[in-house]
Amino acid sequence: MTTERLSMRHTREILRQKWLLGRSHRDVAASLGISLGVIAATLQRARAAGLDWPAVEGVDEPTLEGRLYGAPGLERRPVPDPA
Repeated sequence: MTTERLSMRHTREILRQKWLLGRSHRDVAASLGISLGVIAATLQRARAAGLDWPAVEGVDEPTLEGRLYGAPGLERRPVPDPA
């Protein structure tokens, strides 16, 4: 079973609280009701995508999702050959 992805609203709020407000991982996790691991993974993904707060603030949700997770429908893992 796969884990459900956070909404872009939650993702944007994580990045806002960390980068704009300078809150700790623990404070952000408590305010949003999510784990510390989710906070760390979201920040790692955003840094790998070359994002900062002005870049996040200036894009809409579909664009942000594309930057963080790649184009929709593209698989990151190879699909097994059923033959």
